[in-house]
Amino acid sequence: MRCQNMCSYLVEIDDREESDWLFKTFVEKGSCSTNLYTSNCSAWTGGNDLVNEGHYVMDHSNTSIVFTNWHTGEPSLHDPSQAPGRDCIDIIGNGKWNDRPCSHNNKFICEKII
Repeated sequence: MRCQNMCSYLVEIDDREESDWLFKTFVEKGSCSTNLYTSNCSAWTGGNDLVNEGHYVMDHSNTSIVFTNWHTGEPSLHDPSQAPGRDCIDIIGNGKWNDRPCSHNNKFICEKII
């Protein structure tokens, strides 16, 4: 919603170069190595599996995600029973992706076509 208020949308990541750049520009901090999952060390992307569990799409374009950069054990592979409640993708403190509840209080990265 906040991205929409700025006439933009949550970022759609196309490849590793973009994912790495977003991490270095918006997420990476020296203190992130101790707890990769804190809100201080993560940011929302536009990826989610809200409509079809396990099928991740980019929210704005509704296109299937082809490139992924999941953290070990993600998306929710360590506890599949939690997967239905973890529908949104964020970049965590090591540059990898994580799925977590969309209601999690987190920073976000918007993008805008100009």
